[in-house]
Order: sequence, then structure tokens, then C-alpha cells
Amino acid sequence: EASDAAQHLQISAYELTRAVSSFVTTTDEQFQRDYFALRDERHSGDQGLQSFLNHQLSSREVELLMEARLQAARLDDTHLKAFALAREGRRPEAVEVLFGMPYQDAIEQELKPLQELDATMHRQRRARTEVLGRQIAQATALAATLLILCLLLVVVVLRRFYHRRVLQPLVQLTESTQHLLHGERDIQYGYSGEISEVGDLSRALLRFQELMQQLDLQRREFSEAETWYRQIIEFAPDGMLVVDDGGTIVIANPKAHEQFAYPQGELLGRCIDQLVPEDIRPKHAQMRERFMASNAQRAMGSIAGDFRGKPAWSRVPGGAGVDAFAAGGRPRALCLCHRA
Repeated sequence: EASDAAQHLQISAYELTRAVSSFVTTTDEQFQRDYFALRDERHSGDQGLQSFLNHQLSSREVELLMEARLQAARLDDTHLKAFALAREGRRPEAVEVLFGMPYQDAIEQELKPLQELDATMHRQRRARTEVLGRQIAQATALAATLLILCLLLVVVVLRRFYHRRVLQPLVQLTESTQHLLHGERDIQYGYSGEISEVGDLSRALLRFQELMQQLDLQRREFSEAETWYRQIIEFAPDGMLVVDDGGTIVIANPKAHEQFAYPQGELLGRCIDQLVPEDIRPKHAQMRERFMASNAQRAMGSIAGDFRGKPAWSRVPGGAGVDAFAAGGRPRALCLCHRA
């Protein structure tokens, strides 16, 4: 602000000189009015100069301001003298007053302290700018350091929080689930009471544990039922054969092996058409397919005749019953009971 005011004083000095010079040259009253308007404006600026004195200016700066004001007042007297001479028609004398060496020296004496003051203020402003720049750089570095420290603190806190609240529970839940998958059912899942994602996961694993326990129970029941039915087939007094939809024997109990004179297990995989009575053997495959496509059943003894055994294709007299069934989503099969 002080530098701008000093520059304004320099410009006003040039403008005042130009106005009075123009009046002396042309005696145009407009230039005189311009002059007094500029002088009044400068006098109002002198109040600003006084405010600069109230700032913490050095003694040299105050001295330069006061010297500039004194020189300006002397030039005002010279300008008024030139105006008076021009009005009296003594233009040569007025020109001498304005363009002579004494006037030029006076202008130089007025501008010199202002120029020195302006240069001094520019140096001070540049020095202050450099100081402020260094302070800003230091503050920026300090802020960046504090920001990094805050980020590190946040990372440490989040790491501890993540380890305690996320990673550690996940590791424990994973280990418990691995034990569950290896057959251990008495597993205790923690964190199931928490209202969080970890709590949701723990509750889901508890439901999975319950399903595994139910599945184990169903497996035991199924295994017991399968064992029971196999024992019924194994110890049945009649020969029992189970045939798939292609006519292949898939189950044969010991009594059937005994009746047809086959060693234990050799009936499995054979075609049932090889064992039926000779009178129906050529058309037995078609009869079997039609029977499997229907829901009919034939009671024990409804099929009579000599079945075919292994030793020299011996004849096996007796009667048989047959029924078609489907279980477990598998293709339909035939169950044949033979009674000798």
C-alpha cells in the first residue's frame, strides 16, 4: 500500500507539471481547472502519507516522505507563480519559470526521495515475501510431517483393530470349520452374538454345523436301513435277484447263487435272460421291457418252469414272482424272487 502511494505521488507530480505547462502554453482555462483538481486529489493523498507515518516505518523512510512533501509544497508555489505570470501576459517569464533549470532541479528533488522510498519498499517487500515463502515452506513441511504421522497412527490403529476384530476372528472361525469338515461335530463357534459381519459369518457357520449334524443323522439312519434291507435280502429263504432296465443282474443274494449253482458273486453282471425257462427265453427281452414300462406285478408262482442253472446249463425247477419298482430317482428295476 505504501509503495502504491509513493508511485501515485510520482505520477501526480508529472501530471501537475503537464497541466501547468499546458496552461502556460495555451492559456486554456481547462488546464488550470485540471491542475487544481489534481492538486486537491494529491492533498487528500497527503492524509494517506500521514497514515504511513503511523506504520512501523524506519526513520529514513519517514525522512524521505517528509522531504517529498516539502519539495511538493515548493513546486506548488512555483506553479502558482507561473499561473500568475501567464494570466498577466508575461508568457516568456512563465515559460522560463517552468522550463528553466531551477524548476527541473526542483522536480528532480521532489521525485528523488519518492523513487528512493519506492525502491526501499520494493526491497522490503521482496525480503518479506522471501521470509513468508520460507515460513510457508516450513509450515507446509510441518503439516506434511504431521499428516504422515497421523496417517501412520491411523494405519497402526486400523491394523490393530483389523487384527483384533477381523483377522483373528476369521482365523478362529476357519480353524473351527476345518475341524468340522474333518468330522468333529462338537465345535463351538464364537462371535455369534456380535452385530457385525463377523457375527453374521459365525451364525451362518452355526447353521452349517446344524445341517452337518442333521446330515450325519440321516446318513446313519440310511446306513442302518440299508444294512437292515441287505440283511433281509441276504438271509431270505428264497432266491432274490434285482435286475436293471437293461436286464443286467445288479443284486443276487446267496440263496439265488445256491439255487442256480453259481459261486458267490458270479451272478452279478449277467443277463437275466440266461436264467429264464427255455419256452420264454427267445421273447423274454421284449416281455421284460413291456413289463418294466407298466406298473404290473406277478405274484410268486405265477412264473413256472425249469430255469437254467450253471452246471452244463442244468435245469432249475421252481416258480418265481416279479415286481417292477423305482427308488431314489434311479431308473426302474425288476425284483425277481425264485422259489425252488
